[in-house]
Formats: sequence, C-alpha cells, structure tokens
Amino acid sequence: MRSDTFAQMAKYLREVLEEAFPEDRTALTEVEAAINHVQEHHAQIELYHKRLAYGGCKHEIVKQSGLLSRSEGEEPFRRLVVYPAE
Repeated sequence: MRSDTFAQMAKYLREVLEEAFPEDRTALTEVEAAINHVQEHHAQIELYHKRLAYGGCKHEIVKQSGLLSRSEGEEPFRRLVVYPAE
C-alpha cells in the first residue's frame, strides 16, 4: 500500500460527506471561526449545537487547536463553549 493512499481516501470521504451533508460543513466552519476568534481575542465564545454527521468531533477539533471546550444547557438550547486553555 502506498503511503499516500490513506490521505487520498480520507480526502475523498471528506468530499463525499460534505456533498451529502452540506450543513455539517457549515457547522465545522463555525467551529473553525470560533477557534480563530478565541485565539485572536483570548475570550470565550458560544456556538449553538447543530446536528453533525461526523459525531462529536467539534470538541476534538477544539482540543487539537490547543483550546478547551464544554457543552452547556439542555436541548434544544444546548451550546458549545470554546475558551482559552490558560
């Protein structure tokens, strides 16, 4: 198996999922924007949860960026809070 095969498969699957679930791409874009906001302003930000076919990956994305996150509230008003690690 070539070393780039996994990366190509992952890219293909991401593209297929984005076409099938465009609202998920929007949700991921919002998480990325929240991460940028927290990193630039060192202040927390809240996002309302939306259905996400990728599962609970929003917290993982935040964690990989070096920030912290937590879920607050009850459905249907549940939200994701992203905040600095310090």
